Amino acid sequence: MENILSYPLNPTRSSTPDPHAQQVTAQGIDVLYRSLTRVGQVFSLMPITTLWVMWGHINSALLIGWCVVAYLHIFSGLLLVKAYLRRRPPAAEAPRWGRYYTYVSCATGVIWGGASWLFFVPDSTPLQVFILVVAVVLTIRSISFHAYWIESYYALLIPTYSLMILGLLLAHDEAYYGLIINLIMGVLILVHVANNARDEALASIRLRFENLDLVEQLRAEKDKAETANHDKTRFLASASHDLRQQVMR
Repeated sequence: MENILSYPLNPTRSSTPDPHAQQVTAQGIDVLYRSLTRVGQVFSLMPITTLWVMWGHINSALLIGWCVVAYLHIFSGLLLVKAYLRRRPPAAEAPRWGRYYTYVSCATGVIWGGASWLFFVPDSTPLQVFILVVAVVLTIRSISFHAYWIESYYALLIPTYSLMILGLLLAHDEAYYGLIINLIMGVLILVHVANNARDEALASIRLRFENLDLVEQLRAEKDKAETANHDKTRFLASASHDLRQQVMR
């Protein structure tokens, strides 16, 4: 299993020179933001669903307060997406917008990791399973679009699972130790999958720019060949004209 530290967090920090690094990063972040407009509706149902399932089992004030915070966070994320789409920042500014979303992802991890801790009901296995599964599904479902800016995925994954594991440890129940080990293994697997997804996603973008370069190169070679052929035609025509003039003399 590859170590998380062996992966560059984003292509602009790779040690290998890449002529398309800035363009690939910018395009990846653009895909990230545009993907959020599609998945936002699905994620917006998660807090209210959690509220409904947990109602009557958790302190109502705590549950409502958490739900309000969750929706304020979702709203702030939508405002960030709207600002990005309105500004359409140049490629040089793309990493800054990537970091903005990394902060949003970190807050998401804290909110849902905190939920798995705050709403942990020791005497109800179904509720335990529900809140843990919600957090796990969130981190799995997020791989597909976070792969374009892997920092944001780590920012989501680490606090989510850290708080989940901390909540289980504070339960002081040896029965949860096996679950904790499985969660740690799950983090390692998700890191591996996310890095593979990142490599494939950015490779597809890089291939697109390389193909554009190839098209430009072929167009330049075609123009060069046409120019050479035109010059050759003019030379032969001029030489033919001179020969005819000498024969006539």
